[in-house]
Amino acid sequence: MAQFAQSAGYFFKCPLCNNKDDFSQQMQQRGIYIPEKDASWEPEPNAFNDQLERPSECDAEACRCRYGRDYDCKRWDMILCATCGSTCRYDQCMEVPSKNYVCTFCLPIV
Repeated sequence: MAQFAQSAGYFFKCPLCNNKDDFSQQMQQRGIYIPEKDASWEPEPNAFNDQLERPSECDAEACRCRYGRDYDCKRWDMILCATCGSTCRYDQCMEVPSKNYVCTFCLPIV
């Protein structure tokens, strides 16, 4: 728990219920030092760059583009999933052409 407190800093909280105030107070009473600093993963340069990457390949089972799943031009417009943004599809590969594409992972939720 002490190692977790050292690396988490301000973000130290109960791993089960996410309670911050009571948990921190209880841990300090038990001798765990909680430093007043950012978490060790915060100051790392480019730590979250992978979240900025956008998908670039059509995720349709049967892609209709004869140039390949990653072809890029105005005629073959890639549309991101409107819910998660983690997948995309050519507008010509959709069952019903639309500018509001929802991927197969998000469809049951929406």
